[in-house]
Amino acid sequence: MFSTYSLCLLLLLLSYMYNRHVVKGKNGRCKRDSPCSFFAFFRMGLFIFIAQTVTIQHPHRGGFSMRFVCDRDTFAKEIAIAQDIIASKNALSVMSNVYLEVLDSRLYIKATDAKVGFETEIPISESEPGSLTVFCDKLLAITNSIPEGDMSFEQHESSIEIRPRSKNVRFQLKTIAGDKLPEIPRIDEKFYFPLRAHDLRAMISQTLFSVSNDETRFFMNGVFMEKLPDGELAMVATDGRRLAFISTQEADIPDFQGAIIPPKVLSVLLKRASDEGQICMAFNDKNVFFRFGSY
Repeated sequence: MFSTYSLCLLLLLLSYMYNRHVVKGKNGRCKRDSPCSFFAFFRMGLFIFIAQTVTIQHPHRGGFSMRFVCDRDTFAKEIAIAQDIIASKNALSVMSNVYLEVLDSRLYIKATDAKVGFETEIPISESEPGSLTVFCDKLLAITNSIPEGDMSFEQHESSIEIRPRSKNVRFQLKTIAGDKLPEIPRIDEKFYFPLRAHDLRAMISQTLFSVSNDETRFFMNGVFMEKLPDGELAMVATDGRRLAFISTQEADIPDFQGAIIPPKVLSVLLKRASDEGQICMAFNDKNVFFRFGSY
């Protein structure tokens, strides 16, 4: 807006200088249809345009743009998981961005690489609703450079401003509209079943190393999970030379169709999930879902 405003002022100055050299009629007035008359109306129109521009160029001051305050450590933990999901994407793609949405004093965070999706929420304060996406790698770097404590976010047109409450510094990042991010599949809560986190993480660590990196053999690019006839949960992986198999007895596991789970999901669980408590799982025809942690 500032460049448009400067252009308007320049045009006004040029029209004023032109008017000082316009030849006037015998009665001292501008001739009809003369440049003087034209530029008088031109200046009037520009003044109206500038007034409208000044009125609308800062919508965030009226409280319409997204803003919130959150704990730095809580936010950084979730953004780090999002970066694990999308780290391999091109920096020019919207899928290299993380989705942020403020709704009812909660911040919803989403990230996807089109194959693997991540979704979480954290508590916030001093919030105004809205949504956007921002480059995740830069956001994580900024967050990690900020001292512990509360940090504030405020949307300014096509950018977001980040300020730590404990330090006089601010950062700005460009944003992209939130509706450009692909939808992440969801499943009803009733389909989730719990697994002991310690057991699941142990199964992952003893099978993940055998996953093949050969993309032409897609059926080996993951860990196969199924429920055995005796009720045990089994996981198996191979790269054609090594074979890893492990099973464990878990209570109340519903029947589900065996599925190949991408290694990226299992790596995130192994890296980010706690070894205590439970990890919940759910299956449908095309997707597997994991849920861990809470706020």
